[in-house]
Amino acid sequence: MQYRAYAGGGNGPVAHLTRNVLGPYGSIDAKVVPAPASLVTAFAEFSTAFAVALHADSTLVSFVTESTDVVINPVPMSWASPSLAFYGGSLLCVQGNPVDYVQESFGFDDACLAQNELAVTLSATNLAFALIGAQGMASLCSGGVACQEVLSTAQILYNHLGAQPTLASLFQAAAADVIDVCLVQYAANITSGNLLFLTQSLVTNLDDPWNAVGWVYLFDWLVQNREVVLFQGDVDSVTIISKAYATRSFAPSALEIPQSAGRYVHYLNLYISGMLAVATSFILFHAIQPKGGMMGRNFFHFNRVAGSTWVGRIFLFIRGMTAVIFLSTSCVSFTNQSALTQLAWNHMPVQEVLLVSGEATWVVYVVQDLLVAFVSDYSYVAAPISSSLAWSLIFLVEITSPIKASITLERTCATLVSAKQISCNSGVVEFGRFGRAVTILAVQAGSVLLVYSIAVVRRWRRRVPPMSLLISGSAEAYLDPLNDHTTTMSFDTVTCVMCGLLVFHFRSTKYVFDLKSWVVFNMSESNRVSPATLSTAPTDKNNESRPFGLWHRAVAFGGLGYMISSLSGSILYISSMELNMANDFWWAHFNTTGTHAYLGNWYSRQLLFNPNEFSDTLDQAKYGDDNQYNTSSSAISVSQLYPKIAQFEATKNIENAIQGLRQM
Repeated sequence: MQYRAYAGGGNGPVAHLTRNVLGPYGSIDAKVVPAPASLVTAFAEFSTAFAVALHADSTLVSFVTESTDVVINPVPMSWASPSLAFYGGSLLCVQGNPVDYVQESFGFDDACLAQNELAVTLSATNLAFALIGAQGMASLCSGGVACQEVLSTAQILYNHLGAQPTLASLFQAAAADVIDVCLVQYAANITSGNLLFLTQSLVTNLDDPWNAVGWVYLFDWLVQNREVVLFQGDVDSVTIISKAYATRSFAPSALEIPQSAGRYVHYLNLYISGMLAVATSFILFHAIQPKGGMMGRNFFHFNRVAGSTWVGRIFLFIRGMTAVIFLSTSCVSFTNQSALTQLAWNHMPVQEVLLVSGEATWVVYVVQDLLVAFVSDYSYVAAPISSSLAWSLIFLVEITSPIKASITLERTCATLVSAKQISCNSGVVEFGRFGRAVTILAVQAGSVLLVYSIAVVRRWRRRVPPMSLLISGSAEAYLDPLNDHTTTMSFDTVTCVMCGLLVFHFRSTKYVFDLKSWVVFNMSESNRVSPATLSTAPTDKNNESRPFGLWHRAVAFGGLGYMISSLSGSILYISSMELNMANDFWWAHFNTTGTHAYLGNWYSRQLLFNPNEFSDTLDQAKYGDDNQYNTSSSAISVSQLYPKIAQFEATKNIENAIQGLRQM
């Protein structure tokens, strides 16, 4: 079916001119024209220079944000004749009546219900771009105050950017590659009655004031507000730029940000810290009792013994992995500098790196606790050395090589339904690195393997007498007894609390509550059982009156301080992690109205000219955005032309087409 027969009015001026200039409608092929590489390069360089200039000078940001967009109705000088009547600028609308104004170009969503005047929206940004392309020449405003204001703002931006020789050379190279892109108009000479097919190139080699308007059109093409289509007929062909398409905006939903896993991990860490706080409270209660001795250096093994007894290995491992994941992510903040919104990378404070690195060694503690079953005699010396080595190495890695967030764009598309549905995966935001987590775990495993191997070879072992079955393996391996006996070992009541054994008296009888088995033992009856008896340090007068030396007191207070600082560090760790665990991305302050919307807009812009083989860090001034993201709602703007362009690029490659046919 011929298009002119379908549309009606096949003998009108538009249809008649189209057949004469291009050929019959049925023979015309429409092909989407991608922006040439030279123009994309010029635009990318302009965008970078523009963002850097705004970042460096806050007054420029004020000029840009305070300026308002203006709509003008440009007319090429060669079309500005009172003897011309215009039927339209679209070969798809064939029923236009003659009017005295230039009309809009084609649009595939145009229902041809109205003859709209040719219009261009001017902003400070696209005008600055146009001034660079037109080398400062612009005669766009005919007395309009609003137009003059936006032109003045653009002139200020041009004065900051136009002097860069790189930009000027890139724009000159791009101009030669877009010489064929034009606007068309179907017209008639009222005097002679001749029908005319008028064309106007967007950019010419002459010093034409129209060039500034043409560069505004090219800017709209680059940001996908317009498209360029090559119409090829049997007679001739023409490359036309379309009318402006409205962008589609949507607000990201808060439900799109997963939060459940991070919340569960946060609660789990609260539980672990709470249990350690309970253990510390019992220890302090027994430590201030006037009766009995106390082995203070056992406090330095509080995390190892009390952790596995009061909390459990699985929970401790999860806590350690939480710190490992935290160290494997980037410390990024969403900032507004000089009214320019961007992502900024922040180096963690040294004390915070030291704290989180120490929390990561919970994984080492769990591994060492498992090794107690096989190399218990060597754990007393090897465990503290290996965990200290792992802590130091992790701290060194984080200080010297912190993680920076990056993004990689590599668009791959697959057509699901021909001409209707296409699926694309275009990029990945790398906020953390799996390789860093593997490195940290490898450092921990290597530290344990190295030190334990040396301990076995050098025979760094400690032999201990048999212990009660109520004493855990970690307590047997790491703790020092208050009194050594030939057949058994005895712990003071404070150390027993670390082992999960709560000693108390009831009616002059000593009892022990075993937290692990949830059983209460009568000590007077237990002492009759041998050899696996539970023995606590005696509390007779001789033992009570024996004074501790100054060194032992210093060690005791030092160990007590270590235990309390460990608990305090645990609380500080949870406080510092709370913001990161607010979402499953482990990205502090990530929300839909701020970071999410910013990334969405940045992503849609970058796909215009860097859809493939692009990788960069996000914390750069050139990626600044003058949009406001501190409101209650922020929108992501996407061109409705992008799916069409992506589908065209996905299907024009012969290799992709062959692969698609094979998969059908």
